[in-house]
Amino acid sequence: MLFRSALCARSFGCRPSIMLVPFGGRTSFSAYGLSRFKQFLIVLSGPFFGGVLFLLSYMGWQFFAFDRPTIATIFYILQWVNLIWTVINILPILPLDGGQMMLLVLEGIWGDKGGLFAIALSMGFAIVFCLFFVLFSYYLAAILFAFLAVQSYLGLKRP
Repeated sequence: MLFRSALCARSFGCRPSIMLVPFGGRTSFSAYGLSRFKQFLIVLSGPFFGGVLFLLSYMGWQFFAFDRPTIATIFYILQWVNLIWTVINILPILPLDGGQMMLLVLEGIWGDKGGLFAIALSMGFAIVFCLFFVLFSYYLAAILFAFLAVQSYLGLKRP
């Protein structure tokens, strides 16, 4: 999804850069001169293409289901990986794309206070998801959301 966001940013005249970070990567671009709507579209392009990849892998799974079981299995796995990662990516938790979209909307409504509110909401959602996964003994997912909650907390502490 990084490359799709970078292509979308480039289509609006930005010079994007891609940085790989733990649990994925980040597309950065200068938003100077871009409307919030264009920034929102750039961020939305990642989850959108994740959904497209899910649909393509679903169609591949259906196409190969009967005559090529090995290829069908690969498409089946790709289908679920793309679906799960896209759903996680649109959660309103920073720095995920859903969190970035929430940040853009709330900053557009309330300015800097909206940004602080978005970070606080992000931390709250991350804590809720962390506790949910601990409750059901999915500890790896719980660690991921705990990590995201700490990142949001550190974002609140920045001047």
